[in-house]
Parts: sequence; C-alpha cells; structure tokens
Amino acid sequence: MSRSLRIFLTIMLIPLIYLSSVRFVSQLFFFTGKRTLYENENVFRPQSSQTLSAKRNILSFLVYLDPLYPEYHYLLARQVFFQDIKRAEDLTIKTLRLSPIDPEYWTFYGWIKTTEGQLQEGYKAFLKAIELNPGRPGSYIQQALFLNYILPLMDANGRSLYKVIIDLDLQIARNLDIKFFLQNPYVYLVTAANAAYSNDRKTALEWLNRIPDSFLTDWQFILQVWALYFQLGSSYRPIAHFSQLLNNNKLTIEQLNYIEREIKTRYKASGFRYILAQIYIFKGDIEQAEKELIALNSQQNFAEYKILLASIYEKQGRFQEAFRLYQQAMELSPSNQIAKKKVIEYYSKGFKGRLAK
Repeated sequence: MSRSLRIFLTIMLIPLIYLSSVRFVSQLFFFTGKRTLYENENVFRPQSSQTLSAKRNILSFLVYLDPLYPEYHYLLARQVFFQDIKRAEDLTIKTLRLSPIDPEYWTFYGWIKTTEGQLQEGYKAFLKAIELNPGRPGSYIQQALFLNYILPLMDANGRSLYKVIIDLDLQIARNLDIKFFLQNPYVYLVTAANAAYSNDRKTALEWLNRIPDSFLTDWQFILQVWALYFQLGSSYRPIAHFSQLLNNNKLTIEQLNYIEREIKTRYKASGFRYILAQIYIFKGDIEQAEKELIALNSQQNFAEYKILLASIYEKQGRFQEAFRLYQQAMELSPSNQIAKKKVIEYYSKGFKGRLAK
C-alpha cells in the first residue's frame, strides 16, 4: 500500500472515529435507541431543574459536535419542550430534515403542533407516522391518544366520527402486537375514556386504576388522566399525585407554567381549580389561590379542598373560617388525619382564645 493511499484512508477514517467516539460517549448519558415518545424512556419524567439544565447543556454540546445526527436534535427538543416550545419545534424540524422517514420523530412533531393549538397540523403528523410505517403499533396508539385529547373540543358529529377512528386504531394496534397493546397504559386511558363517554363509570375507573403511578411521567398524558378522574367524580388520585410531586420538589417552574397554561386553555373540570390553587400558592399568589378554592368549594364537597382553603385562612388570621372548614373536612372524611389533627389542635390550645384573635 502506497504512502499516499495510507494517508488518504487515515484522513477518511478520522471523521468516522470522531463520530463513533461522540456517539459512544453520548450513550453514557442518554439512551438514543429507537423508541416513541410514549413507549419507553420519557423526558417528561419529573426531574430537578438542575438535572434538566445539565441534560440540556450536554445535548446542546452533542448537537454542536455532531450536527448531522438527528437523534441529538430530537432528544434536545424533548428536553426544552416546557422551557421553549418554539425551540423544540425548530429542533424537531431539523430532525425531520435529517431523517424524514422516521415515524417516531413525526409523532413528537404531532404533539408539538397539538400543544401549540395547531390541531390540524398535529393530526397530519400522526397520519404521516402511520403512513411511513403501517406495521408500527405505537403510531396507531399515539393517534388514538391524540384524538382522545381533542375529542372534548368536537361537536357531536365529530366526536362520533373520532370515536370510530379511535376504536379502529386500537384494534389495529392490538392485531399488530397484542402483548405491547395489553401492557400499554396509554391504551388503558383511551379505553377508560371510551367507557366514560358510554356512561360506564365503573369500567372507566377500572381501566384508569390499571395505570401505575410509575408511568405517570409526561404531562400530556397526566393531565388527560387527571381530567378523566375529575370527570368521573373521583378526585383523590389526581390531587394526591400532584401534591406529592409538588411537596417533594419534583416539579420545575417550566413544568408548573406548562400545567397552568394547559389547564387554563383546555381543561374545564372543577377539580383542576385545586391544582391551580396549589400552583398559585407555590408562586406566592395567595389571593388568586383563595379565589380558586372558594369557587371550588362552592361546587364540590371534598375534604382536601376545604383543608387547603382552611390553611390559607389560618395564615391570614381568619381562624373562625379556618376552624369551620376543618370541621367540615372531618365530617366529610372522618379518617382524614390532617383535619382531625387541626380540630383537636384548636380545642387543645384554647379554642375560644384562638378565635378571638
């Protein structure tokens, strides 16, 4: 082999070695194997703001080092979804330019357009994912989930048509991979929603309760689950789940802003007022939290709703109103330890004296 040929081969191998090294190292931080947004690892998993920031920085560096690898653009788009939806869209468009035949990327693009309120464009993206790979069950489940998401916005004729398509999507996904279908919590949600629309509350709750807490990791999905629980008059799981995440510092300000925005623009169930009140309290807007809770308590009798409003009244020195709410909460839920503890506290520490303040 001539010296010039060896030099030429060496020059040709350098980029390959470089890219292979970058991608090998990236695997230590991010799983970049093929998956859909709603099948395996989910970037919407509650993480600390420091963790999210570190991941964004690493992925930005990987995009800089290897700009022609679509997976880095895609993963970065998922990481900045809550922080900057426009940047997420730009990164996903770049991803699609680099790899226009991957249904996974089209599915994520569909959710971006849906979040932006461009439902027609979102629907086209889900259809494109199915067109690119008709044998991929996840694409049909994603389309069913999307249609379930927009179903409340449709008129009666639209709902009837979309319900037919949802049933067809689920049947196709089941036929393609029954094991994947039966183990997919997104299927549980859509099936529960169908039962709810048929006024079968018991069946709907049975399907919802199959969804493990460990899978409630992305907010598009979580909010749909909570909305259905509220619609069915079962508020305990949504408020317990949100309170746990908030109290354990598992939510970033970007995620809270996203939740607030989605609730205000899309979700009308009265139970979401509790979630909004918690967010306002976290942000220090006690006045707005009080308004939400007063409206909520005028609509529904639920112990946790009264306890949260009572805690606000206590901080404002309105002990008479707080005590009355704690009493009402204990009457609604005699086993509620917070209400019981507070009522006992008022009596043991001098009930009349406290109220006189």
